[in-house]
Amino acid sequence: MIVLLVLAVLVTAGLSLEAVRSARTARATAEGVLRDYATIAAVQFVRESQSQLDGLIQSGLSAARQRADTHAVDHAGQRMRDCDCTPPAASRTMFAVSRQGLVFLEGEPLEAALVAELAAAVQPTRGTTRYAVRLIDGDGVLATAWGRRGTEPVTVGFVASTALLTRVFEVAGKCDLLPPTLVEQADARDVVMVRVSDRAGRVLFQTGETWSPYAGDAPFDALLPELRAAAAIRPEHASALLIDGLPSERWSLIVGLLVLAAGLMTAAAVQLRREIRFARQRADFVSGVSHELRTPLAQIRLFGETLLLGRVRSSDEARRAAEVIVQESRRLSQMVDNVLLFSRAGRGVAAVQRERIDPAAAIEATVETARPHAASKQAVISLDAAPAATPVFVDPNALRQVLLNLLDNAVKYGPRGQTIHVRSAVCEGMLRLDVEDEGPGIAPADAARIWEPFWRAPGSAEGGTGLGLAIVRELAARHGGSATVERGTSGGARFVVTFDAPISSPAAAPVSSGRAANQPA
Repeated sequence: MIVLLVLAVLVTAGLSLEAVRSARTARATAEGVLRDYATIAAVQFVRESQSQLDGLIQSGLSAARQRADTHAVDHAGQRMRDCDCTPPAASRTMFAVSRQGLVFLEGEPLEAALVAELAAAVQPTRGTTRYAVRLIDGDGVLATAWGRRGTEPVTVGFVASTALLTRVFEVAGKCDLLPPTLVEQADARDVVMVRVSDRAGRVLFQTGETWSPYAGDAPFDALLPELRAAAAIRPEHASALLIDGLPSERWSLIVGLLVLAAGLMTAAAVQLRREIRFARQRADFVSGVSHELRTPLAQIRLFGETLLLGRVRSSDEARRAAEVIVQESRRLSQMVDNVLLFSRAGRGVAAVQRERIDPAAAIEATVETARPHAASKQAVISLDAAPAATPVFVDPNALRQVLLNLLDNAVKYGPRGQTIHVRSAVCEGMLRLDVEDEGPGIAPADAARIWEPFWRAPGSAEGGTGLGLAIVRELAARHGGSATVERGTSGGARFVVTFDAPISSPAAAPVSSGRAANQPA
């Protein structure tokens, strides 16, 4: 059984780990989809930026060509006369360079190395109409194209600050980088954040203070090969882009299931252990009952056959045989009563039947019944029963059963020739009954377990059913009292039992206390 429980927990753990792996796979797939969306947004951002930048550069280069055509040639690089041309936004320098060098410059001067580079790039024949753009000096944008000044081929262009790119990126970032139908509840422009950086990793433009793990990137191709655009899905909008949202690993649920499975296995193991213990106790109970029944039955049969065959030699022997038969019959009745009480209490059907009695007289009659059994072990019962001022309402059968069980216990576990002290008194509506023997007493470690059904002290050689003390406590509890054990004056065990003993009939007799006699008190 334990093996099956362990296997069940292992299977549960395996299924939980498989669920975790499945959840991780689903999450990885969902994150991959989000990164694909981010890549699409980055590509769209590049397209929008190139569209915006293309118009600005074309306009700036047209202005540079017009300025070059309308200015006189000045090899010193100084402007000869003005024109009504409008320079492009954020431009710092406009120029024209022939193969011989700078032929036109307006704005900030150019470095000699850059002029030489541009002069070397002049084509003697008509070149491509495609312009070229690149970053210079870490904070500038250089745009160049083929041109002509008169009949002389030149390279015209302009230098603008990176603010030109910033304005372009700002405009592109406000476009719908994802299809609006993909985002149902939020504005598509609020879902994506973008970032533009150069090859050295320097960020030129970024929306948002933090970055998201769901990101993708795209190059600016031949237009600005030094730059690369990256786009990311904002984490707060990630679930809105996926069917059923972003899967979670649900570790708390998995751990909870494992803890629950372990708890159930532990509870099942504890219950199985209790069942095994109870089964062993019941087996001991059957063995004990069989042993207990065999002795009185053998005595009854022996003396009954003696009387039947007329083997008695005198009337005194015949009377003695009859007394033994009656005594052993009473022992059998007590054992049967214990078993019946235990069975009824276990089903919760036992009830207290109170009657108006004199407790001292009832206790005395019960003690007289037990004296022959005590005399079989040369024990003497000393009775000190204080008479009650008025009769009380107590179940006489329960009182008799409790006292007989305690006396039987004292005789069984006490030494030969001992004196068993029985005391009773009624005080403040409670009947107190003390039974003290001169035996070895109860070990402190066993003081709580002696009230459990079927329990017997380890190594005990005495027979018995193991139900006597359990029934004593159950009957006391049904009377609204208690049963305890303490050390006696002679070193033996003193059992103290109390009953609720009203002097008037209760309105309703107490019913089952709800605790079965086969449960530890």
